[in-house]
Amino acid sequence: MRMLICPDLEEIFLPDDEGLINRIEDSADSLRDFLLHLPENFIGTNDTGNCLGSALQAALKLIGAVGGRITVFTTCLPTVGSGALSLREEPCDRSSVDVKHLGPSTDFYKTYALDCSHKQVYIFAWYLLKIYV
Repeated sequence: MRMLICPDLEEIFLPDDEGLINRIEDSADSLRDFLLHLPENFIGTNDTGNCLGSALQAALKLIGAVGGRITVFTTCLPTVGSGALSLREEPCDRSSVDVKHLGPSTDFYKTYALDCSHKQVYIFAWYLLKIYV
């Protein structure tokens, strides 16, 4: 199992998919080790940007030819690259009768969902945010 780091968020280049696509039954121990060591890899970083949209695009490029599932766990809003979002609601406006932000702020996720549907890819997304989006 490998972790792929892509420095360019706009044009994602995937050089080799060897070790990036795994069956969970065949690599449960490797996946467990990867998840246990993941915090250690980023313990000294101060970068809090989240490039979820670009990561989703890379995942779709990887498994788009065969289909499958993408599982996402995130604890903050995507703020960098494709699909970047920002907070649009003030906490004091939640009880207001006039709701201004019922529409999407970007159509990235709509078009991405359509692309996934065409390629038989589905996504399990777990958004573990402390705030309401």
